[in-house]
Amino acid sequence: MARASKKKAGPLPENERFILLVLGWAFLISATVLPGILLAKAVRGYLRTNSRVSVEAKILALDQVGTRRHRSTRVEYSYRYLGKDYVGDGVSLFGESGSLYWRLSEARNGGEPIRVWIDPDVPSFTVIDRDWHWSTMLPAAVACGGFSALGFYVIRCVKRGVVPNLNR
Repeated sequence: MARASKKKAGPLPENERFILLVLGWAFLISATVLPGILLAKAVRGYLRTNSRVSVEAKILALDQVGTRRHRSTRVEYSYRYLGKDYVGDGVSLFGESGSLYWRLSEARNGGEPIRVWIDPDVPSFTVIDRDWHWSTMLPAAVACGGFSALGFYVIRCVKRGVVPNLNR
């Protein structure tokens, strides 16, 4: 079995080297930092509602926004905790909120209350759905891993002076 040789066409020109390094670092940073920030926010919300304190809430407004493929639910509800009235709008911590629309719509039309999870230390922080949604998180993790690997590969090739071969 023949082994593929890595082409070394001499040192990369400085402008190509710079552009490839910027591109590699952009892939690497965008694939690690941005999802990390978004996931940290969701995990923080999950931990804030971890005491599993929930109250009944009355839906004040309900709307579904977005495209045909990706819809999200906007809702506003009122609730009472420790004798004080609050208004909340938190829907889902980890992903798709579009699937909640029909359930919330039925509750609103039937005049039934919904359950919201609250942070007992900051009762104004609420969320309706605090469950992990692996169906949305797994593809995002795969995409982040792919972009990280691509960025790392480009940076490694530039450091070694090899022109990245992305046609594998």
